[in-house]
Amino acid sequence: MAFFIEKLSLTQFRSYTSARLNCDHRPVILTGPNGAGKTNVLEAISLLMPGRGIRRARIAELKNIKASPAEYWAVSSKLNTPFGPTQIGTGQHPDQDGRMIRIDGIDQKSQTPLAEISAIVWLTPQMDGLFLDSPSVRRRFLDRMVSNFNPKHQSHTSKYDKLLRERSSILKTQRAPDPHWLSALETQIAEMGIAIAAARHLFCERLEQAIERLKIDESDFPFPRVEIHGLIDDFLKENPAVDAEEFFKQRLSESRQIDSYTGGAQDGTHKSDFRVYHKGMNMPAENCSTGEQKGLLVKLILGQAALVKAERGFPPLLLLDDIAAHLDARRRDILFETILGLDCQSWMTGTDVENFSGLKDSAQYFSVKNSIISGQN
Repeated sequence: MAFFIEKLSLTQFRSYTSARLNCDHRPVILTGPNGAGKTNVLEAISLLMPGRGIRRARIAELKNIKASPAEYWAVSSKLNTPFGPTQIGTGQHPDQDGRMIRIDGIDQKSQTPLAEISAIVWLTPQMDGLFLDSPSVRRRFLDRMVSNFNPKHQSHTSKYDKLLRERSSILKTQRAPDPHWLSALETQIAEMGIAIAAARHLFCERLEQAIERLKIDESDFPFPRVEIHGLIDDFLKENPAVDAEEFFKQRLSESRQIDSYTGGAQDGTHKSDFRVYHKGMNMPAENCSTGEQKGLLVKLILGQAALVKAERGFPPLLLLDDIAAHLDARRRDILFETILGLDCQSWMTGTDVENFSGLKDSAQYFSVKNSIISGQN
């Protein structure tokens, strides 16, 4: 089944005062000079799913600096989905530091419903350092992938974080907290944490299978082997989930005193690390060359798109910022062929339209200059 944007509207968003774009199911190519506003379009699309988008910007930062105090940013889209035409709108809430979500004209109480409707996968130049970055950044990358695969995952991680904050507050502010109350809270944390860990492990297993099915030669894009490391994760690998919950709960109970000083929790699935290896070379991704790391990232993203399509019955939107400039002609052709095979509406940006010549009439092309979009269609 198809899943793509038919209409996209931006109002007072980033560098755009107003922009309207009509398109079909084919890949969308946005070309123009650096600073023209191409990435801002991708960022707007990334806000059609839960989270803070490709730049993780604060709500107020998304507003056009030229807008008046009475104006607020907004992004609206008409989506073709397996459930039928769907209108999604999101924007700055005028009364609080948050964003409004509206689906088919109905205001939503949270971002969670977006996960049930949309699936969006992205790769930006800022992600090139993923394998060298902190575990928290890699963990966030993993959880975003899992949420596209399992729409409930995002709400689970949000609830888990909320429970951890509640426990931390109790430990810091109460000299003698009720042990029964604290134990009940830690039971909830352990149950939610193991559910999150199990979802991550299942995703990684299925992701490698999906990458294998892509049949992309390893000489073009290396095959990534993925693992999750952490005390709780290692225990879960060798034991039933119910035993892992008890183990996690015990660790929480034992660390109460130190956690009351340090905050958070010493152990848990919030400490897990997502690790990637070059399978053919049996080498950690962080030790690979820059080109090999880029190839591993591309393979992860394409595998994720294939898995989402297989699991949810429709391909995700693919946002690929400045992707073609970092690949040679052969790799670009392989990338384009794979995207077309997955039936993804892929939004790709670049400075040179010739880098997308391999797509020919299989894509739709737009020019972006000074935050003005023009082109065919």
